[in-house]
Amino acid sequence: MDAQKMSFLLDLVKEANTQNSNSMIPFLLSVTSRANQKGITFSDDETELIVNQLKKNMKPEDQAKIEMIRKMSSMLAKNSSSS
Repeated sequence: MDAQKMSFLLDLVKEANTQNSNSMIPFLLSVTSRANQKGITFSDDETELIVNQLKKNMKPEDQAKIEMIRKMSSMLAKNSSSS
């Protein structure tokens, strides 16, 4: 993993640890935008690891919301690639 991506992840983890459960979903949604602004992309495997780590501090209902968002994103990505 390159140094810029690693630095972004370390900052992300530090910031995530300061979030309460009510702000975690908006925080996660903002992460993609922030990464894009910095020109950072993550593979599907890297994204899976990141999300699973961050979900550990979330309530079960928030974990379910994240999974729903991920499934919807995956479906949208598949639909746009098949068009």
